[in-house]
Amino acid sequence: MVESLRPRTNGQLEIVLDAPPPRVVPPVAVTVEAGEGVAAGDFDSLASEIEDQIKARLRIPAKVSMVPEGTIPRSSHKTKLVRVRDAVTG
Repeated sequence: MVESLRPRTNGQLEIVLDAPPPRVVPPVAVTVEAGEGVAAGDFDSLASEIEDQIKARLRIPAKVSMVPEGTIPRSSHKTKLVRVRDAVTG
């Protein structure tokens, strides 16, 4: 889904949960990296567009946060798609 919005996104995303699965309380928090050259002023409209696509395709509400390119941690192995939020640091 995020891949289809290239070059406005770079395809990197992270699902952020408040507690370990399997129970997930909507809206699901999703962090998405903007594509190179996308202005921060465009983040809100792009996040809203992604939220609409998630709702239409997956039938779940999401709260998308756009971040600059390079913000989501990378790994030399398989990058984790889901992160459980630390209760202390968030």
